[in-house]
Amino acid sequence: MEVSPTDVEEIALLHASEDRQEWYRGFAKAVSSGVCPRGFDDGARLLRGVIDEGLGWGKVDTPFILGMKSWSGGLAMRFLSQLNQSGGEEDKAFAENIQAAIIMHPGCFDKKDISDVMSSGIIKTALMVWAKDDPLIPYPVTQLYLDAAGSKGNDEKIKFISYERGGHHNFDGTDNLPNFDDSVIEWVNNLP
Repeated sequence: MEVSPTDVEEIALLHASEDRQEWYRGFAKAVSSGVCPRGFDDGARLLRGVIDEGLGWGKVDTPFILGMKSWSGGLAMRFLSQLNQSGGEEDKAFAENIQAAIIMHPGCFDKKDISDVMSSGIIKTALMVWAKDDPLIPYPVTQLYLDAAGSKGNDEKIKFISYERGGHHNFDGTDNLPNFDDSVIEWVNNLP
């Protein structure tokens, strides 16, 4: 991946807060040199930047619902764990604006992240979905999330929907797969 130094500088100046601009420059330099650090820690910082600076969410009076699916779920879990552990006032204020989460077979196998996020209260309530035949993120991983949250999957903390089949798909009703969209709409409409 080639990145123009001019583009990097423009992106850093226009879209990043002052304290994050140097990090963006360093990340872009690593990308353009072929050494791209693609760990969950870097991804979690990028996710925070997209939500906070790109979308303008997470600030006072801008509540949002965090959706996490598949590999982005791993990034989201690390992001939430970092947010929970930081203890900074800005991070606490940001976390207060996370109204809820939609958790769709996230690619996170870090038990510490799962435990930290699901037991901390940083996710006030969640809608979870998984198919029992998911070949990528095994169905039994659901129990890690439910146990950490202290939930059976049918309470105010977590509403858990499981499907017998559907693999690792979006569950949007196509190809004779279940339609999860209607459940999301109903759940969102009934959030406090």
